[in-house]
Amino acid sequence: MDDNGQVEVKDFTVKVKPKRFRIDDDVFEAVKMIPLGLMKDLAGLSDVVKIASIEAGMEKITALMDLVLLPDSFEVFNRRLTDKLNPIGDEHLLPVVRWLLEQYTKRPTQPPLPSLDSSVPADASTSSTAGVLVEESTGPVLEPIGSSTSSITGPPGT
Repeated sequence: MDDNGQVEVKDFTVKVKPKRFRIDDDVFEAVKMIPLGLMKDLAGLSDVVKIASIEAGMEKITALMDLVLLPDSFEVFNRRLTDKLNPIGDEHLLPVVRWLLEQYTKRPTQPPLPSLDSSVPADASTSSTAGVLVEESTGPVLEPIGSSTSSITGPPGT
């Protein structure tokens, strides 16, 4: 109990902003947070940004949007995928999917753009990681808890 006789309660509430995006005149609303029980589903769908063609990934894209969009938004989104007068095309789709995955994974799905700071010469190395080879990421790496593919390995020969 505190000084006022009130029972103290540890508050683990996390304030998460709504995730909304616009395509033309429609504003779509996604869930604020992926429920932990559905995180494995997101992990299974996150490779959609690596699929070479949208046609090949439409089933995964639709499943991903069904997972993250609130029901009314998903209904409009799904309808617009085949709407000839007000379509959602590939110009919209991949940027939206990448943005949503970044929102839920807190990791960019594309490498950062080079700095536009003209005060630093292009060949100047100010980073403590200068000379370190960085592998380019093509998408988020999400693995279900308990995945047998997750392991930590050292450099070759260790």
